Amino acid sequence: YAILPLFSPAQYAFSLETDTSRVVPAVVAATVLLLFAVCSLALVDGRLRTPVAAALLAVAPLTLFLFDVFRAGSTGLAIGLAVTGLALVGASRFAKGRASEHPWVPLGAMTLVFAAAAISAALDPFGIPRAFGASTVIAVFISFAGILVFAATLFVRVGLASGAAVAIALLVFPGNDHSLPVQPLKLNHQFDIALSDWLDSRADLADYKAARRPYPVVLVSAEGGGIYAAAHAYQALSIISARCPTFAQHVFALVGVSGGAVGNALFAAGVDPMQRPATACTDGPRTLDTAPVTTDHFSPLLARFLLLEPLDRLWPGRLLAADRAMILAESFRLASASPDFLVTPLHASWDPTGARPALISVATDMWNGSRYVMSPVDVPGTLPRLVKRNDMRVVDAAVASARYPLETPTARYDAAPDLALILADGGYYENSGAETVVDIATDIRLESAFWQYGRQFTGAYPGCAVLVDADFRTDAAWHGCDRHIFIIHLAITGTQADPNAQRVSNPTQSFLFDPLTTILESRRSRAALALLRASEALCGTGSMCRNPNSSLGFFRSMISPTEMGLPLGWHLSPVLAAQIAEAAIPSTSFRYLEHAEELDDIAILVMHFDLSLELPNADPSSADLLGSP
Repeated sequence: YAILPLFSPAQYAFSLETDTSRVVPAVVAATVLLLFAVCSLALVDGRLRTPVAAALLAVAPLTLFLFDVFRAGSTGLAIGLAVTGLALVGASRFAKGRASEHPWVPLGAMTLVFAAAAISAALDPFGIPRAFGASTVIAVFISFAGILVFAATLFVRVGLASGAAVAIALLVFPGNDHSLPVQPLKLNHQFDIALSDWLDSRADLADYKAARRPYPVVLVSAEGGGIYAAAHAYQALSIISARCPTFAQHVFALVGVSGGAVGNALFAAGVDPMQRPATACTDGPRTLDTAPVTTDHFSPLLARFLLLEPLDRLWPGRLLAADRAMILAESFRLASASPDFLVTPLHASWDPTGARPALISVATDMWNGSRYVMSPVDVPGTLPRLVKRNDMRVVDAAVASARYPLETPTARYDAAPDLALILADGGYYENSGAETVVDIATDIRLESAFWQYGRQFTGAYPGCAVLVDADFRTDAAWHGCDRHIFIIHLAITGTQADPNAQRVSNPTQSFLFDPLTTILESRRSRAALALLRASEALCGTGSMCRNPNSSLGFFRSMISPTEMGLPLGWHLSPVLAAQIAEAAIPSTSFRYLEHAEELDDIAILVMHFDLSLELPNADPSSADLLGSP
């Protein structure tokens, strides 16, 4: 409790604020800490020469918790709990000496509290933890652990024996089970065939051919960042899809890292798989179901982590069929618009004839530090390519990409009978997802170049080609069954595409923290470099472009997590979710004809779905609005 206010993580501060506003969770947490103080004082009686110091330690957790409640803005509640606590602690002193003769009484009382909380969390993994909040879960764990350590210092022989037993159990017994549930792999999509089949099945492909425009193929990268990144990706994609009826069927792949992968999966679950004819985007109300990202996913995870997994770890066998990351995945599944889709095998989740994009989640292979891509389509540029015989569920792939330290453990993926992988958060490798999108786009462009070279110089490459056009607003030379496409990259991110954007002119040094700071900053810098590379390759607004004859093909949906004070965890308020939505997709983006003088990235992106701007006599035309490439 001293460490929490010292570092004041945003997720803890938000959870505490939520619990104090609901009153009951804060009162229950304070009651548990009060019971800890009383039981600790009962253990002290007659056994220590410094009872005052021991008494201060006993009430320290309650005092620090009340300080946090006061800081959360609930002054009256903090004072009321403090007065009640002092009165009860004082009253307990009249029973001085009685409990000291039977130390099992205070120990038993705290054990019963912990056991009741653990059994409740096991029977109802979601309802009970959400009802009592993260504050109560933390209070129960710290109280039980505290009373055990306190008793071990008072009864040294018993404490040493218990400590030895725990150490032996940790060495001998198997650890918690962090394996992903798998099933035999029944379907796999080869990339070039998948792209070709997907293009041929587009309901509005003929409309672009008639307008002599290349077909927009959208590749999305969604950055990591826990619940705020999930909310960013889910809301940005959902808003565009709601206002642009054909947007989802133009998105070939959703590439996500960590929280971004979760947001992509939540969005895909709500996509109507039926395609629609060419239709321009329209402005309208921004009603959105935010339950998938504003539900409390943090308390169930914390309850499994602190109340049940310690018991499972010290038990000879395994008590739990799911670790805390699996509880997190199930929490997202239950909150989504289509729970059944999220438990679909990953390789069966994508249909090239439908409107639902392919979900690509990026993790890090722990043993070699390389990128590991979980996708229904063979993704080019991701080496090594491993022979897989087992498939995982959609939601498990997304959460496996989001397994960052402490909150969620690494995942064990049994890809084949003789091949197991340990998967960690994708942000270790590259947090933006842009590098994977660039690899996909590069492979498509290289394949297009091979087609053109083969036809021009060797007469080879017969059949239907996929040809990449650099300028969307120049007439495409459609011939026969060839498909002309224009690649668009939408980056959902909170990272500036500038590696030096956060450079400090006079940095401090620390022997202890410099290595950790280097790891975290290299994570950010690598993401910024990937975004810069993508912007230059596909011509983003306000950036250098490697091909000056190209039209804009790189667009950002930007938020600023630091300025907005967003929590890096798994619980987000509706107010913050609404702020993320407004920052990610400005209200004026779909009124591009009214705001032609101040077009943002999203406005330029959605203009590619309005073929009326490409008609010979259009007024205004896309050229009028955007000028030359």
